[in-house]
Parts: sequence; structure tokens; C-alpha cells
Amino acid sequence: MRARLTLLALLALAVPARADLAPRGADWDGLGRWVTALESTAIEVRTPDALDLAALPAGAGLALVGAPPSADTAGLRRFVQEGGRLVVAVEGADLDPLLRAFEAASVPAPPEGPRLGGHPALHVLESPRGGLFRGVNHLVANHPVGLAAPDRLGAAVRFADGTGFAYHLRVGEGEALLLGDASLFINLMLDAGDNARFAANVGAWLGRDGEAPVYLAGATTAIDGAYGTPTPDPEGDGPVAALNQALRDLSGDTAPDDLAIHFFLALLLAGVLMYAVAVFPGSEPGADPAAPPFPPGAQVERAAGAPGGPADPDARREGGV
Repeated sequence: MRARLTLLALLALAVPARADLAPRGADWDGLGRWVTALESTAIEVRTPDALDLAALPAGAGLALVGAPPSADTAGLRRFVQEGGRLVVAVEGADLDPLLRAFEAASVPAPPEGPRLGGHPALHVLESPRGGLFRGVNHLVANHPVGLAAPDRLGAAVRFADGTGFAYHLRVGEGEALLLGDASLFINLMLDAGDNARFAANVGAWLGRDGEAPVYLAGATTAIDGAYGTPTPDPEGDGPVAALNQALRDLSGDTAPDDLAIHFFLALLLAGVLMYAVAVFPGSEPGADPAAPPFPPGAQVERAAGAPGGPADPDARREGGV
């Protein structure tokens, strides 16, 4: 153990703060040990070189561990709102735009507080020991950042001075876990504190104990696309396509004749009627009228940082919300 602590301290001192974070990397700063451990428990882990958010299935687990920023921050929030589970483990301030989508931002880690082996880069953080932190007494972070968020969100883990480090949030139908350090999951740091147990808990939560795939993006993963992007009609036919073609036909340099105008109006009317039949098919005799939709924002988004909060898996199994 003493030799391992010495190695951790020397590496934290001798190497840059930014690790490689390759999803299946076998070096000390890769994520391969975490992936292998999860797969040994029948959790499906997908580690594409390029992650297309448009192909991300609803309800899946997504871990962004020091991953490059995505322009689709609104889509990632919507992914969570629709029932997905998301981990955002930051490496520096690159992911601040995504953190802001969840009302958080990175701030400097406090200079004071307990350190592993007395080394200034290895912060020791006390765990709440419930929910995702079940069986975890302490986490050890390497070059972490703090997380600032509104008080109502309630940090799950804090630095000694009260600065937030981890937030476990319920957002719509899904959950998001925000962490101020990506190195919690790297090969070497799994041996520090209770990081390995925490990583196992997070993986099982993301994969719903094997019921859903887990997508893992690290620093070497290219991220593109937008979640929920509509798929184009491959056939290119139907009334909408016909209307578009008619408009293109009428957009030439010469003015359309009366016959073309009448044809266009008839085609437009046919399209409107087909749309009305599709959207308002009527109700069966004796059927109750449809209930009015809930107004936007009626789903209250509540925080679940503290054990027993609305996103605490234990609390829900025991009858919580």
C-alpha cells in the first residue's frame, strides 16, 4: 500500500493534470480497467471512436469522462429529461457549457483540505455513503475542480470548505451525475480510496444493472450530431414532398399560368385535408374526449444530491419519489 501511495503521489507531481482518458486505454491514465470490470458484470459498454448523439437511444446511459465538449448541450439535457442517465466528469473548464445546461459551473478547487499522503494534488473527499456512494467512505481526486450550483440542488459531495464536488440531480424523467474530476475512473486512480467501488456503482447505475447500454466517451472520443434529430424521409414522397415539388416548379423565372395555379391550389387543399384526417381522426362512439396536455414545465425538476433525495435509487425502491 505504501508503494502504491508513493506511486500515486509521484505521478500526480510528475505528469500533466490532463490525462489521456482513452475509453479502453490500458495505460495508467486510460479507462480500460473500468470498462473491463463493468463488462464482467454483464453491463454492455459501447466505446465508439466517434459518438453520434443523433443515434443515442432514449433511456441509455452516457458517461462523458473528460470528453471534448459537444455543441448539443440542449440535446444532452433533453436526453436526460426523457429518461436517460448522464455522467459528466470534467477535466478542466472545457465542459462548462454543458454544466451550465444543468445550472452548474466549474470553479477552482479549494487550496485547503485533506490530501492523500500529504500530496497537494490528491484531494480526499468524504462520501455521503448512500445511493451511488453506497459502500464508499472516501473518494480521492487528482487535480480536481470545484462545482458551483444553486443551493437548492444540494451537493452530494463537498470539499472540506463546502465547495461542491459532486451533484446527483433528477431532471425530468432521468438523472445526471456531475463530478469535478474525470480521473476518478482512470486505471491508476481506481486503487485510491474507494474509487473502484464508486466506479462500479456508477457503471451499474448507468446500465440499469445490465438492462440498458452504456456509452462511454473519453478525451479521445469525437462527439458529433444532435440528440433527437429527426430522420429524413428516405422515400421523398407523400403529400409534403409533392407540395415541395410543386413549389419548386412554380419558382421559375416565368409567371405560372392559370392552369398551374389551379393545380397548385388543388394540391394544397388535398394536402391540408390529408393532414387533418391524420391528426384529427375523430373518436370512437362513446369514447371520452382526450385530456388536455400538461403545459410546458409542469414536470418539476428536483435535485437529488443528498442521500434519500428524489434521485436516490435506494429511496425509490423503498417507496420514495
